Amino acid sequence: MKNINMKLRSLTLAAATYLVMLSCDEQKIVKPAELPAEVTSYITTHFPGTNIAQASTERDGLGKNYDITLTDGTHVEFNGKSEVTDLTSTNALPLAVVPAKIQQYVTANYPGSYITGWESDGNMQQAKLDNGIKLEFDKAGGFKRIDQ
Repeated sequence: MKNINMKLRSLTLAAATYLVMLSCDEQKIVKPAELPAEVTSYITTHFPGTNIAQASTERDGLGKNYDITLTDGTHVEFNGKSEVTDLTSTNALPLAVVPAKIQQYVTANYPGSYITGWESDGNMQQAKLDNGIKLEFDKAGGFKRIDQ
């Protein structure tokens, strides 16, 4: 009986270790030429005059995510469908990269401020302003609340 319990514990430990290792994300540096065309097209369209300083890919479940750092310090993340999920900069983000409804809300309610960060998880969006305020919006861009 003792032998069976020991084998069961060993098997359980081995299975748990395997699952932990399987769930770990492996980040890999890639060359810009290895990125999907949609990713490089987005960068050249919305961030002209900048280049990709570093690009990496990371497995997330069954897909790949792409983390891009541009030469001006802007950070852009793409999901496995090559959709932008996160933008961060020390400067104002280009108007075309943030949904129009969110831009309009910021312009109307925070004159003189600009958006330095934007992210979306598919259901909610968040915009970070140059003054540090974080605003939350629903999927359609409707204002929800200030995130302190």
